[in-house]
Formats: sequence, structure tokens, C-alpha cells
Amino acid sequence: HLSMANLQNGSWKLWFPTIFLWLLTFYVVFMMNEEYKHYVECRMEFLAKGDARTHPQQRYTLLVEQVPKELRSDLALKEYFGQLFPGKVHSACLALNVP
Repeated sequence: HLSMANLQNGSWKLWFPTIFLWLLTFYVVFMMNEEYKHYVECRMEFLAKGDARTHPQQRYTLLVEQVPKELRSDLALKEYFGQLFPGKVHSACLALNVP
């Protein structure tokens, strides 16, 4: 007999599910906020220190889009970025979307 179907219209007991729903909503939002704070903390630590199981180069990988035609080879792209950032470029790999 613990069902809303057993309540009569206008009964004060209808407030119980409403109040419970509000409390549950506030609790879930609060917990999501706390979890997000923890996630950001862990993410910042990972970005700053990295992970011992991965190569440090993974933290410095870039995606470059709309590469000019004259730079659409691995060597040309590496040389171009090597001129911009001398001694800082590890490698360059192109993934072309050729029809």
C-alpha cells in the first residue's frame, strides 16, 4: 500500500515524494560537483606529472588541420615545425583523408 495510487487528490501526503525528489536532486548535484572537483584535481596532476606507464611524448602530441599542400608529407611537415621550434620536434605523421 506504499504507492501514490493509494493517495487521494489533495492529500498532504503528496508532499513526501515531492520533498524526497528535491532532496535527491540536490544530493546528486552536490555529489556530481564533488566528483568533478576530484576529476579536475586528478587531471591537473596527470597533465603536470604524467603517468609512469606512458611515454612523456604523449603529453605533447598535437593535431594540425588544414595543412597546406606543400607540407603534406611527414618530412616537409617535420622540417616546417623544426624551423618554428628548433630542437623541439620529435616527429611528424600525416593522416590524409584521400578520397
